[in-house]
Amino acid sequence: MLGADNMALRSSVMTATRRQFLKRSLAMCAALDAACWTSVVMAQNISSRRQRLSDIIREYSAQGSHRTGTDVDNLSAHWMVERLAAMSVIAQLDAFELRRADVQAGSAAVVEDERREPTTAFNVSVRIAGRDPTLPPVVIMTPRSALWYAASERGGGIAAFLEIAYALSAQQAARDVIFIAHSGHEIGQLGLKHFFHQHAGLVNQAAVWIDLGDNFAARDTLVRLQYSDYELEELTELVLASHRLIPGIKTPIGSVPMGDVRQVFEGGGHFVSLMGSNRLYQHPDDRWPDAVDIENTYRWVEALTALAQALANH
Repeated sequence: MLGADNMALRSSVMTATRRQFLKRSLAMCAALDAACWTSVVMAQNISSRRQRLSDIIREYSAQGSHRTGTDVDNLSAHWMVERLAAMSVIAQLDAFELRRADVQAGSAAVVEDERREPTTAFNVSVRIAGRDPTLPPVVIMTPRSALWYAASERGGGIAAFLEIAYALSAQQAARDVIFIAHSGHEIGQLGLKHFFHQHAGLVNQAAVWIDLGDNFAARDTLVRLQYSDYELEELTELVLASHRLIPGIKTPIGSVPMGDVRQVFEGGGHFVSLMGSNRLYQHPDDRWPDAVDIENTYRWVEALTALAQALANH
């Protein structure tokens, strides 16, 4: 854990190189809508982004209960790989082992005498090469497992993950971008821990982590933003403002963040993280279409894609 002095230093002092990186990213934001999206729009020969996002969340919700290591969870991993392949993005399945409780269908209860069986679950990973492999990469992560159907809990993050991969594959960025959609979230973040174990150096060596957290696709959501430093806050909120979005709440910079970026924070890494509130969080009624605000989700995904492009291009 970082001490108070280190936390203060981390939030206020940055190297000249990193300051230049963020200033150049800020300068790009105004040009992104006019320039970066041109090739992406031209490539959309099947459906609009809005329709694509709807299709992704609808399909994910219809798959069933996404508990880690179940048939649904593992088939959903292959579905993501196929979705990415349709966008000309090559993805990998990264397996990890666990012992899964065989909870009866339709029940969320955990009984004392239930048997736990060994099984395999999968993270979905992608690396899109940039023009300069010597630059530190951007890492984009989102959880993909859940207790139930999780249309609004997980759908927004998964849709944003796929859309950002599509945009960055259509126009090569300066930096490599690493994507990780991790399973095991509802049982102690097992998949994310597996990824950190395999790539420990990325925690503080990545240029920035973008955490596409849960619930920002929900109706009446209050979106929380979390930043490692003030420069990333400035950049992110400039991009959000250009898409008519503002954070509903912010975790104070230097405070221990909520959710999946805690290990990045503790390891001294740079991050932007968002998550929302949800009256149907971990509830079986969290299904498409009633639980999802697709118009608000569309704006968030547009903004997050623009942010990812800005950070990946300098």
